[in-house]
Amino acid sequence: MSSLSPRELAIRSARLARSRRYPVPFFRLLEHRRPTLWALYRPLLRLAPKADKDVVRRAFRRGRGLTSPATTKLRLEEAEGMLNALRSGTDEGRARWEAVVGAARDREGRKAARLGRLAEEKAARIATLPPPKATGKLLPPSLFNVPLPRLKPQPEHISMTIFRRRRARERRQEEEIDLQDSAADMDVEEGFRKRVGASMDGTASEWKRPIQTRLREIKQTFDCDHRRADMKYTPEDLARYAAIGKAVRRWANKMGRERNEKRRAEEAQKKAEEEVK
Repeated sequence: MSSLSPRELAIRSARLARSRRYPVPFFRLLEHRRPTLWALYRPLLRLAPKADKDVVRRAFRRGRGLTSPATTKLRLEEAEGMLNALRSGTDEGRARWEAVVGAARDREGRKAARLGRLAEEKAARIATLPPPKATGKLLPPSLFNVPLPRLKPQPEHISMTIFRRRRARERRQEEEIDLQDSAADMDVEEGFRKRVGASMDGTASEWKRPIQTRLREIKQTFDCDHRRADMKYTPEDLARYAAIGKAVRRWANKMGRERNEKRRAEEAQKKAEEEVK
């Protein structure tokens, strides 16, 4: 384990990220990931009271989306302060911990209440919208949707399905990278133990078996995404959508002619009134 604190390692990672061009962002560097996980997150989980472990997990889960070195450094300093408060074992440290956890729970409660109100308002607003109408256009297949007709307005469940699938794919990609890093760490661990002659409970191949199983599952989901993107419209669907598009254009042309006739009639009436004056 490095003698540097998590805060110092985060600062060093940020400086390296600014001074050199890395193929990955700073939050994927091992100089940042390992001390954050092993010297900060796990000790916090181990020392935190059982009732507060969920707060620690949610706080670090929210921090996974941070991409700013400055903000990440600030969050790490706060977490390091809370870890020191737990390690101190004093009444002052426990009081500080309880105050921070209580504030976090209050924020989460207010956020849940606000999201509930927004969901109710959104449901009421959606209930007043006109039903979706076919446009005759197509929503081409992609990694996140099957071949669909283009509707206006597009139903929310279609938009949210595409959004959730995109987010799920991003999470699986991140998980795949994490698992590959863990497998590489196991190979390094096995080599280190062999060099120092330490006893090993199994081999790296055995350690990596659950990881390889999960990687195969992730690959299967990616294959499913690509099969979805390769789907085609059937001739019957294309003919039906073409007929709908023709009807929509005919209706639009009719509405346009009626608007033009109404505008010309209004202009003629206005011109006649001006001549009378």
